[in-house]
Parts: sequence; structure tokens; C-alpha cells
Amino acid sequence: MIEGFLSSAKAYPANNALWVDGSFITYQELKNSARSIAATISRFKKPAFPGQCAVFASRTKTAYAAVLGAQMSSMAYIPMSPSFQDSQNLQILDEIEAEIIVIDKHCFSDSRYILNECKLPLVVILPDVDELPGWASNLGRHQFILESQIAEASDFKPIPIQPESLACILFSSKKAGFNKGVTVTQKGGAAYIKKIIKRYAPTPYDRFSQVFDLTFVLSMHDMFVCWASGACLYCLSEKKLTTPDEFIKEHELTFWFSTPSTAMLVKKREKLESDAFPSLSFSLFCGGELSVELANEWKNAAPNSIIENLYGPTEVTAAVTVYQYDAEKDARIALPMIPLGVPLSGQEVILLDISGEPVNTEEIGELCIGGDFLTPGCWNSRYIEENRFIYKKFAGKDSEYWYCTDSLACWNNEVGLIYNGKIKRNI
Repeated sequence: MIEGFLSSAKAYPANNALWVDGSFITYQELKNSARSIAATISRFKKPAFPGQCAVFASRTKTAYAAVLGAQMSSMAYIPMSPSFQDSQNLQILDEIEAEIIVIDKHCFSDSRYILNECKLPLVVILPDVDELPGWASNLGRHQFILESQIAEASDFKPIPIQPESLACILFSSKKAGFNKGVTVTQKGGAAYIKKIIKRYAPTPYDRFSQVFDLTFVLSMHDMFVCWASGACLYCLSEKKLTTPDEFIKEHELTFWFSTPSTAMLVKKREKLESDAFPSLSFSLFCGGELSVELANEWKNAAPNSIIENLYGPTEVTAAVTVYQYDAEKDARIALPMIPLGVPLSGQEVILLDISGEPVNTEEIGELCIGGDFLTPGCWNSRYIEENRFIYKKFAGKDSEYWYCTDSLACWNNEVGLIYNGKIKRNI
């Protein structure tokens, strides 16, 4: 997945790659920071073994450099979140048996519990921490690498990245407890990025939002689609996440991507005024139901923007179906919610009944997905629900490997898939 970033860094070294913490970082600067982290990782990672690199950093330069640095060193990055409970972040470390973790200065104080309680000794890389506090000095089983000990970018020796190797493992937090970790391959991630770029044709002049937490698969879309295009990624701080309308206008963003709930926050603030966001060219929504009413109001605020609703669970890398908002068509069909739409290029869908057979046209069935975006599944089989990934050949379909999503849908010849709720399963 990192090839696009490296190509852009070579073609546009002086262009801004990232805006975060109130500052711009150029492609050359971000590449050098990532190479320094990658060179440091390479000092300690096991030879001929990709391994997993945990990243406990959020909305900082170090967070993005760590993601890229892990990729450069051929390791899968596993993001942790300060919004997770300590016990959940600890479970991530123990679950993946991480050997290396990169932590930024903002999350370092929050790492005390997990570093004290984790099962295995770790190499703890601290790219922006110059002195250890007393509590860390007492954790002798870990090896701490401070800012002054980070390798030089020139020390990094490129490592071949295999298409079938893992790009990342993504865990999420739920109110009911801890969720499974989904594995995303380099091959699947690269296929997604390539097809998304073909669909939207972003340029080096575009300005992308970065709303999603690194633990959410859609953050991968934000980062790697943006950087493969030579564009600049604008990271909203935690504070700005509550006033995204101000951020869009301040930075004249051209690509917006968020959940519908974030757009609803703007609506509740009564900031969807006419022509409020004239800079937006594309407004993408995913991760929840998008109402026709909200789409109408967003279009009023962003009249130059194409609005699209995307759908896809983490198990299919990011998004797999898309529907382009059309005010006249949607008014004629009179649906309350924007449809899921049609599969992206190269992806397939099928609707199955309770016995696992295709339903008749326009009947409701479980939405199952095939195509080259599919992930290998979960990191640990304990969290895999039975019969979610299936191998089966269906008439008229090319795929033989499918993911059953738990989502119910029906097919409409005019708009594609229409969402009809969730199936309840026991894990």
C-alpha cells in the first residue's frame, strides 16, 4: 500500500503531505520521519519475520510516520486508541504478541498501565519523547528508544513487501466489550486504493479530510488514497471533530469523508447553510445510514460536491458498494434512506436466504460480498463467527470466496442494493 506514498514523495517532495497539530509536513519530511522509524524498527525486528508493530499514537505527526514506518519495515501496523479502555489496549498487545510499539508523547502517559501489565517484553520507540519519567525507568524488561536514539533516515535499507503479507490488523471497541481484530493484506489494500483513485481521480491539488480514528478501517482510505495522489491530508484534532464545518471552511477542503453521524452533528449546529462549503468536490459517507433528508441538506451546503454513500465492513478492507446521490431520482423513489447502491469495480454481491441459497429478485436476503477487497479474516479464530466466510460457487458469479455481512438487503434495478437492517447472531 505504501508504494503510492513513496511515488508521491519522489514526484512532489516539497508538496505538503499532511496538516496536523497546526503545522504542515511535506512529503520529504514525512518520508524522512517514517524512514527513521523504519530504520529503528529494523534494528530490533526478527529477521525474515514480518511481525506486528503496535502504534499507540493519535492525530500527531508521529502517528502517521509510525504507520508508514511500520509499512516500510514490512511489519503490519496495529493501531491502538487513547479512547479505548486500558484493558482493551492491553488485550490488543497480548492478542497480537507485539514485539515493537511506537508511542507518541501525547499517549505516553496513558501507556503506563499497558506497559506494566503486558505479557511480553517490548521495544518501545518514542520518536518525540526525550526523557523517561520515573515510572518508565522502573520497567526494566522493556527497551525504551528515546528521540535522541532514533535512527537516521539514511540508515534505512528498503525491505521488499510481499503482496500477501499483512498491512494492518484493526481492532475496534464496543460497549459490550472487545471486538475481533480483522487482518488486511497488502494486496487487498492496494486493490482498494487503486480502484478508489480510478473512480474519484484526485490530484496533487486536492485537500482530504482525516476524521476517522486510526483504528477504523476508513482511516486507511483517507491516508493512502490521499498520499497516492500527491494530495494533502488534513487531520482534525479532537476539538475540531466537534466543529467540522469550521474546519472544512478554514482549510477549503475538496474531499470530505465521514460517517453520517458527523454530518448530523453539523446539521444540529445549524451550519448546513446554503453554499457553506463551496470548495468541496466530493462528499463521501460511510459507517452508518445516510438519510435522504440529510443528503439534501448537505448538497445545499456543498453545491459543487458529488455526494456518495459507501458501504462495507472491515472484512472487505473498507467500502465495497457505492450509491451516488441524485435528488430527482431519490425523490421519485421516495426512500427515507440513501441506498447502498452497486458494487465497486471488480467486486460482487449476492443475497442469500437462511439456507444459504440466492433469493429471488427483489426479495430480502443476507448481503454477501466477493472480490479482491476481501480480507483473510480475523487474527484470532476465537472471534470468528461461524459461517461468516464461505467458499462457494454461485451461478453467474466469478467469486468463490465470500463474506456474509449480517446485513439484510434487497435489489432494486434502479438504485441497486437497499438496506433492510441487521441479522442478530451469537458470537
